[in-house]
Amino acid sequence: MAEQQGIEKGIEKGIEKGRKEGKREGKIEEKEETANKLLVNDMDIDFICKITGLSTERIEEIKERLIQNHDDKQP
Repeated sequence: MAEQQGIEKGIEKGIEKGRKEGKREGKIEEKEETANKLLVNDMDIDFICKITGLSTERIEEIKERLIQNHDDKQP
């Protein structure tokens, strides 16, 4: 009986942790999408850092991905 309760409690904790991780990942994705939109509109990287809370390095990575995707679409 106690073992079953321990298993159930462990499962509940795992589910809750998964929810929190999912929310965190969703927030990061949202920030990255905002950075993407701001970059497309030629906003300054420092400004994007302030707005999104993302690091300069992460914004540079997003910028490089945008450039690469643009170059890939060129005929």
